[in-house]
Amino acid sequence: MPGVYREKVCPTCSVKHRKRGMFCSKSCANRGRGEEYKAKMRDRMLNTEEGQQRSWNLNWDDTDEPVGPQVFVEKPSLGRNQFVHSGDVWTVVDD
Repeated sequence: MPGVYREKVCPTCSVKHRKRGMFCSKSCANRGRGEEYKAKMRDRMLNTEEGQQRSWNLNWDDTDEPVGPQVFVEKPSLGRNQFVHSGDVWTVVDD
């Protein structure tokens, strides 16, 4: 649906665009985020209730044991010249 958003000018590169948000691209939105900005956001995530809630939602599984893979073995229909060895189907070729 082109043209849904009003035309805006990107504050980073001064390009006119009709995208959602004030920046024209992800790279323009990420410019200017130095160590000071990163430290401020890190502090906010660690020391506010909203940040604690988000980090809890990301780490909701408290089990220390890894979940093993689910193995489903389907029994193949074997022909006269086939056999199963260590889970693989082998075919015997007569010379």
